[in-house]
Amino acid sequence: MKKLKEIGIRQLKAKLSSYLRQVEDGETFLVTTRRRKIAKLSKIEDDKDSTKGEAPIIRAWHLSGEIELPKRKKISLSTPPLPELKVSNTLIDELISSERGEL
Repeated sequence: MKKLKEIGIRQLKAKLSSYLRQVEDGETFLVTTRRRKIAKLSKIEDDKDSTKGEAPIIRAWHLSGEIELPKRKKISLSTPPLPELKVSNTLIDELISSERGEL
């Protein structure tokens, strides 16, 4: 079994992007504070299952058919396009001035 590389919290914070790239490439790290192991940093495997993100026991119950998970609604985060602004032969400065009552 391959020995995991240990990294301190300060080192991780200082070079987070670099470590995340290594994790993305399959590397796993043990995160330490004062030489005490506190976390394991590793790549998340792709999971197309509907129970993704659930606690392991909930997932096990769902896969065995003991429970049924609620259906999740997909939420669209995109906004509709804004209407096109049409200004006919009038300078924007003039429009703003007239709105302010400066003309």
